[in-house]
This record gives sequence, C-alpha cells and structure tokens, in this order.
Amino acid sequence: MAKCNEIYAILKSASLFLRKWISNCPQIVSDFKQSDISNSILDIGEQDSCRTLGVQWLNQSDNLRYTIKQFSVQPSITKRYILSIISQIYDPSGLLSPSIILLKILIQKLWSLRTPWDITVPPEIEKTWLQFQNSLSRLNKVTTPRNAFPKGNILTDIHCFCDASKNAYATCIYLRSVHSSGEYSVQLLCAKTKVSPLKMITIPKLELCACLFRSKINYCS
Repeated sequence: MAKCNEIYAILKSASLFLRKWISNCPQIVSDFKQSDISNSILDIGEQDSCRTLGVQWLNQSDNLRYTIKQFSVQPSITKRYILSIISQIYDPSGLLSPSIILLKILIQKLWSLRTPWDITVPPEIEKTWLQFQNSLSRLNKVTTPRNAFPKGNILTDIHCFCDASKNAYATCIYLRSVHSSGEYSVQLLCAKTKVSPLKMITIPKLELCACLFRSKINYCS
C-alpha cells in the first residue's frame, strides 16, 4: 500500500490523478476510496476480471486469460475478411502461437496465390479457415499464471528453445524455478513464430534462422 500511496502522490504533484485501482489483495482494495476502485471488482466473485492490454486478468485466481469472441460465418470468405478477423486476435506473449502460426501460413498462401481482396478464397484455404474459426472458442479456455516468480523460489533458470520446419520456425522461453520445499515448477514466459520464406531454404538454414530469432528474443527478454 505504501508503494500505491507513493505513486499516487508523485503523479498528483503533476496534476495526474490515478483512478480505477485493481488488485488481487482485498486488504489493498479496501484502503482505496470506492470511487477509485475499478468497477470490475466491486463485487468480488470467482469470475471477476479486468482487461489489461487486450488480455483478461482474473484477479481472484491471479491468472491471465484470452477472450476471443465468436465470429459469424460469412457467405463468402475473402482475404479481406480473414485479415480483419486475424487483426483482432491480440497475443502479446505468444502463448497462442501454435494456433496463430497456422493463420500466418494461411495468409502467406493467399499472398503467393495473389488472391484478390474481395474474391472468395480457394476451397482448400476456405476449408482450413472454417476449421480454425470453429475452434476459436477453445482459445478462451487458455489461462496462464500472471506471477512468473511465486514466493519461496530459491533458484530460477531461463531456458530457451527453438526449432524450424519447412513452413515456419519458432522460439520459446521457459522459466524453471526451484522452491524452498524442493519442488520444481516450469512456466512458459513467451513464444514467437515466423513463417518460412517463400523461397525454398534448406531445413538446416531455417534452423539457423530460428537460432538467430531465439537470440534476439532472449536478448530483449
């Protein structure tokens, strides 16, 4: 609470007044004025949540969750329609990468075919898209702990992996923690993917691209 008061005082001196506080600690929330508390946690319940950066935070369980709405099936599936849907999926940590990379590959195929914007896409692409659209609801069940460093850690390691195929290459970063109880826990921190170039490249070269990709992500992290 001291940190909250300090931040509030500093910003108040610049005529910036913080509002809509939210916390997974009821004691902290109770110390704020009712008008300064986010409406999403006025009635604390199991499903109370607050959106942060396009991702939903379940403040009671302290988990992050993706919320992707269902889109109505259009009579004509066009490149413009597919891109408009993909642009609405926000995945800053890359935890949905196994699904998102399929869409990136799909878009690459559309570009290689030079498909017009408002013409129905080829049947095989339309079939792939409809299969993905029908499975969108499953992504709403994906949750991950917000806190990557739980209490009781005595040792933490970061492990980076990368791999490549003829269609795409990817990298991911895991945090491995050793707790004071002697137990281990592993959490996926982030993942990133890229489609392979249209120009044919051997798998060993793509694996080198994945290694470079991994080093860049690891450096930024």
